Amino acid sequence: MPNQKKIKKHLLEIFHTGLEAVKPTTIIPSSINFNYPLLKIEQQTFDLSLFKHIVVLGAGKASALMAQSLENILEGFITKGLISTKYGHSCNLKKIEIIEAGHPVPDQNSLLAGQKILKLINQYRSKHTLFIFLLSGGASSLMVLPQKNISLKEKQLITSLLLESGANINEINAIRKHLSAIKGGHLAKAIYPSTLVSLIISDVIGDKLDVIGSGPTTADSSTWQDCAFILDKYSLWDKLSSSLKSYFQEALKGHLSETPKSTDKCFQKVKNIILASNLKALLKAAHKAKQLGYKTIILTSSLQGEAKEAGKFLASIAKETLKSNHPLAPPCCLLCGGETTVHLTQKHGKGGRNQELALAFALEIQNLDHLYLLSAGTDGTDGPTDAAGAIVDGTTIPYASQKNIDGKKFLELHDSYNFFKAINTLLITGPTFTNVMDMQIIISTKED
Repeated sequence: MPNQKKIKKHLLEIFHTGLEAVKPTTIIPSSINFNYPLLKIEQQTFDLSLFKHIVVLGAGKASALMAQSLENILEGFITKGLISTKYGHSCNLKKIEIIEAGHPVPDQNSLLAGQKILKLINQYRSKHTLFIFLLSGGASSLMVLPQKNISLKEKQLITSLLLESGANINEINAIRKHLSAIKGGHLAKAIYPSTLVSLIISDVIGDKLDVIGSGPTTADSSTWQDCAFILDKYSLWDKLSSSLKSYFQEALKGHLSETPKSTDKCFQKVKNIILASNLKALLKAAHKAKQLGYKTIILTSSLQGEAKEAGKFLASIAKETLKSNHPLAPPCCLLCGGETTVHLTQKHGKGGRNQELALAFALEIQNLDHLYLLSAGTDGTDGPTDAAGAIVDGTTIPYASQKNIDGKKFLELHDSYNFFKAINTLLITGPTFTNVMDMQIIISTKED
């Protein structure tokens, strides 16, 4: 039998190396060069002598550490700022105010953040102000400002319905954008005619600007018709409040305006710059895996679909390495990333997409001594749990069975958290202060 302790150590080293590549403390200093008056961010250059004020705004799980890293570069030049982040994700800032708020469902602090951000925009909006917006995963929930006649309670309801339905993030955020006065390009519209640069850590498949954080600083490609299709697809119309249902119906009749589109003049003064993505983390993880002696391949950075089906699919590829040496011969490391979904049944337990994927994978590889998987959220959170994900191998299911724990039943009940907690194989990292979706790391070892 392979050295399990050594291989699990390798899994963690590969994961944390990938994480380090997309943390604000890495990407902000490497992407920004400041020599007054010129501020260079990637390929964009801004002459700060043209601005009387620099205002820093932001929302997302990584926004606090992004703000801290930016303060280290621009501290003496920042007029004021405010960012909203998830509870427990704050850090010490000097000039930029922090609000902690609810995720994945917005709360009263999320609303407060949206209101205060708009107030700062109104206070400093002019051609002589540079707004810097720090955007990362979680922003859709951490900064909300519903359209008139929509309450926070209604926003919370539809968010919960969408999350439980199995809708993907593109679909969820299309609805969010059309109910918001700050997302879907509305923030950029509010900031105009000021100059706006948005620094982005992408947490969506394909790095689509209008989906990341529900696209507050970019033109929206989704429509009211898209929203109707999504509500039909997941049978949500009858679950909406009467006022929310009426709101959508009025919009479909053409009585409500669309979200700002690419032809809007406000976007002429916006630069959106993606500083980190899932692929960037995978590339660095792959480099580490090679250093550890594994032949390595990145399968995809766009893994999506039902989590348990993705787990089965990845297990089939892992088993193929042992059977036919494809796509690589052991010892090898297969990497992928993305964001799967879990369609919850009425009766369900506790877990997250990574834990569900890992449990499905474990059931497929039971009693195979040479296969290992780490599946985790790069933000350190998997679903409504304190775990980032889980680590499994061929002994996971047999070991659980010895304790009279039936992995198949736990999977059917979407109760993966309690399964892994019972056998002490949860991966708990705490907040990572970044978010580029999920990573799956498979190691296949040689036969003894």
